Amino acid sequence: MLFSWKCITIFLSILPFINTLNISSPLSAVSFLTREPSTEVVQFAHELSRAVPFIDVFILIDNNAFVIPVFSSSNLQFLQFNATVCTKYGFQEANRIGVGKSCSAWDKALYYFSKVSTHYLFVWFIEDDVFIPSVQAFLSLHEVYSPSNDMVTATLSYNRDGNVNIWHWRTLSTAFAPPWANGMVCAIGCSRRLLSAIGEYARWRGQLTFIENLFHTLAIQDGSMKIVTPFELNTIVYRDTYTLEQIQRRPNNWWHPVKQISLHREWRNKLIPNSSVNINNRIRKFYSTLQHLQTINATNSSFDFMQHIANLGIEIEIVKGHIKSFDRYQLRKQFLQLAQNLLKNLADLFTVLADHAFKLPEPQINRNMAGNKTVAHMMLEKAIEKNKQMILELTTNRSLSADEMVEITKLRVDAIRLIVKLSRQIRCELQVISCGPMIKSPSSQQFNSQLNDIEKQNEKIRQKLNQSNTEKNLSNQINQWERESIGKIQTAAKKARTEVQQLNKETNIRINNILNKITNELRSKRKANNCTERDIENLNNLLQTCTDQWKQLNELNIAKNDLSSHDLIKMDKTTHASEKETVPSLPIEPGFFTDRTNESMETFTARSKTTVVSEDKKQSSRTPVISELQSYPYPSIHFNVDFSSEKNIGELFERLRHLPEMDKTGPMSGNCDAETTQMERFLSQTFGFRNIPNEYIVHDVKSFRLSKHPYGMHPNIVIKFPDDVRNAFPMTIQEILDWQRSYKVYADKTVPGMTLQFLHGALQGMSKSGDEAFRMKFVVRISQCPILMDCNARIIPRELRHQWPSRIKLVSVAGIDFAGRIHDVNDITTYVTNWKNIYETDPKLGNPIVVSNGRDLQKKRRAARGELDEDRLLKDLMQMARLRLYACDKEKVQIVVETGIGLGVFAGKSIGIDGIVRALSAKAIRKVLEQEGPNYEHIRGVVFALPIFDKDIKNDQRNDVYQAFVDEFDKKKYNGCIPVMIADQDMHRLAIAIAYEGFTVSELNPADSHGVFGEYWQNRGPAVEEKLALTTLGLLVQHHLINPCVLEPKHYRFVQPKT
Repeated sequence: MLFSWKCITIFLSILPFINTLNISSPLSAVSFLTREPSTEVVQFAHELSRAVPFIDVFILIDNNAFVIPVFSSSNLQFLQFNATVCTKYGFQEANRIGVGKSCSAWDKALYYFSKVSTHYLFVWFIEDDVFIPSVQAFLSLHEVYSPSNDMVTATLSYNRDGNVNIWHWRTLSTAFAPPWANGMVCAIGCSRRLLSAIGEYARWRGQLTFIENLFHTLAIQDGSMKIVTPFELNTIVYRDTYTLEQIQRRPNNWWHPVKQISLHREWRNKLIPNSSVNINNRIRKFYSTLQHLQTINATNSSFDFMQHIANLGIEIEIVKGHIKSFDRYQLRKQFLQLAQNLLKNLADLFTVLADHAFKLPEPQINRNMAGNKTVAHMMLEKAIEKNKQMILELTTNRSLSADEMVEITKLRVDAIRLIVKLSRQIRCELQVISCGPMIKSPSSQQFNSQLNDIEKQNEKIRQKLNQSNTEKNLSNQINQWERESIGKIQTAAKKARTEVQQLNKETNIRINNILNKITNELRSKRKANNCTERDIENLNNLLQTCTDQWKQLNELNIAKNDLSSHDLIKMDKTTHASEKETVPSLPIEPGFFTDRTNESMETFTARSKTTVVSEDKKQSSRTPVISELQSYPYPSIHFNVDFSSEKNIGELFERLRHLPEMDKTGPMSGNCDAETTQMERFLSQTFGFRNIPNEYIVHDVKSFRLSKHPYGMHPNIVIKFPDDVRNAFPMTIQEILDWQRSYKVYADKTVPGMTLQFLHGALQGMSKSGDEAFRMKFVVRISQCPILMDCNARIIPRELRHQWPSRIKLVSVAGIDFAGRIHDVNDITTYVTNWKNIYETDPKLGNPIVVSNGRDLQKKRRAARGELDEDRLLKDLMQMARLRLYACDKEKVQIVVETGIGLGVFAGKSIGIDGIVRALSAKAIRKVLEQEGPNYEHIRGVVFALPIFDKDIKNDQRNDVYQAFVDEFDKKKYNGCIPVMIADQDMHRLAIAIAYEGFTVSELNPADSHGVFGEYWQNRGPAVEEKLALTTLGLLVQHHLINPCVLEPKHYRFVQPKT
């Protein structure tokens, strides 16, 4: 600390000489950031440019249509840039949170001072609602702090562990690995080193991140940049109101926000300028008081130290702007000396006064907070640095080829993946999340016990191998057979002995070679004292190989053939009889599969492919088959079944129509309290699930964390859902990991704003109401997702050897919402042409008004009936359906099970449009199936699960989703090549039955536009999305807080399905 003080003293002593150099060639600049500059901003900038000739003054104007005024000052310049120039070089997204657009005034300013005018050693950025009382208030702050600091800012806050559940930290989750920092930037000073780092970051990533994170995080992660938070800037806050009296007491402070710009000039005029004589008198009085305090004995109880300190505090706020930098630094030292001999409460006050006089830089953060970094941590850091250098090398000042542009894009996507992985690794090291054992460094002692275990097992296998009687036992069997078959089998017996001897010899040699390799590796690792997780894994794999081969040798038997056989005796190398999967009957349909359980899917498919459908039958198949006319348990209908080239689709549909009728009044038809508690208990007992008090992902959606993640558990562990019933659904950790890795996102890249950054944020619940919520309608999430319970909350029986759960995929997609919710307000304003006649609007902004619950739009008392832009709605519904089916086909789904997405309470019944919405939804998917059906490689059938409820019948007329789809496919004479079935049936029951038959099947999850799977699953309500979270494994495979693949960009697909 003493050394740094001496450096500062030397620097301040030569500061006047540096400033004289600056007069001839300005090396500092200040830029006022405006949308359109007010008269007051221009006047103050003009005054500043005339009074301080050694600083160049700029006004950046975001609106390029604004006409720049003419001023005589050569130091005052106006800047305007086309957004495309900035975005070309990666200067974008710096203030999307603040202004809602990609290229803002901040992006343009950073572009200019990071890339164009790079000769400035220090630059101030000041937003136009920052009030600076005088030119002197600016100049004093600049002269004191700009020479020796890299960043002068109002505040500095740290986020050391990467917690993204508060504030805007989520914007950093793909921008930097922790630690992070933030602070107010309405007025901020930056050195050339910091500006260069920002320019380099823009080149590397192709975009910036939120300004309140960008400056501070870059500065702390550099490790050597100096950051200072002077008291003059502690009135730069997000929101506050000020009075002239406050400003008069602290005339050297900068103030934010002062949105009423006219007050700026009014207050400056009312701030009575102190004459130089008056100021000098106050400074002399101030120093006199200070010297008097230095002569007072600290033990003098009659002296009122507190009052004198208070007086000093008042005076220093007035005079410090007129005290030179070196003198302010000396003043700091005097305050600290006074503090040494006083009681703690008085000493603390003098320390505060010292900071008021001259604030020292903030202490640098220790980035290696987890102690020794793990090997994985260091490897990821190296990979990120290599990624950065590759991009910087490609983006030198030259034109890029198309191939180079593609390569840069790939590298930038890879950078996101690496940063997300490193962030998770750091959180593991900080024990914020549980990630299993980690080897912290090559010198760690953790591997010793593991090496000892491997050595013991190595010796055990060697002993067993040496003591093995395998050859003797097999030879005895051969001898016995030889005696029984003497004469005819002597030749075969000799051959068999030779085979046994050779096999035993080869196996012994092979196992001994592996055991010797393990011994050498153990010796080498111990000698070098260098071991990694990969080394341990490799050694364990070698041990497992030895064990498996030894078991295979010991489990060999003799297979005796008939004497007439050419091979009278041979080795039987089969150790375990292969079993054909026999799927038990479902509890919801007892005995349904009894006639087919022993027939494999391959046999079924092969048989069905030989079936020939006559041309006459094809032509007559247009007529739908309606179940009400036959003896089926529930209403159903299918179309164009015989158009399929495989008859087994028709047979599948026929069997589906014999499923038991859906129980629409079962335990999950209303409140799901018991099922919610069951899922919470399962997650808690298995993975250490617990809610985080007072933290929410989105409004009313509780946040949570797991203390044990699947990727940190042994893959062979078997868990059961639930664990307290006899017929629980079993699964292995390895299966869960495989299901998680199957997660994919398909996003329509033709939709404006559909970017990687948007997707990454939206899938964490960060989609904003309006445009971003609307954009989520064109995003599909799909993964393997076993069904655990049927619609009546009964557990589905399963044995671990059965593969049918892996054949079920869950498709999560948000539908159009006409229920009048603020988050999906664009659905109303886009498709309902007369929405202003239905909902109350803000007279100034013209936006719909939200009621007191903060969720719903306020309807007018005599609201009009809704009128739809049917062409636009149909077009977008087709685009959504096309993307949904495209994703299913790419994921090799054979049977698509759809449901009425957004056709219940969200269809707009309250404004009288639900019937039209249902009809257009049916029409949209019919047209897509007719147009795109021939292009699908895997989809072989579509089943619509559309339950009929009594409440949907009015005046004996069907007014439900089922009827809307039947009418559309029947009356419009569906002629697609994909067979279609419409059923008054539960989606789960259909999907399970189809998976039992050996098909890969998908079912549809009507998700919320917030982008969080299951969203309100803990609210114990009856919504379909929440029921899916309670009856499937969806929380484990599609929730971003459980499945890390949800936030890994390599799982994202930006596509443009054919139109």
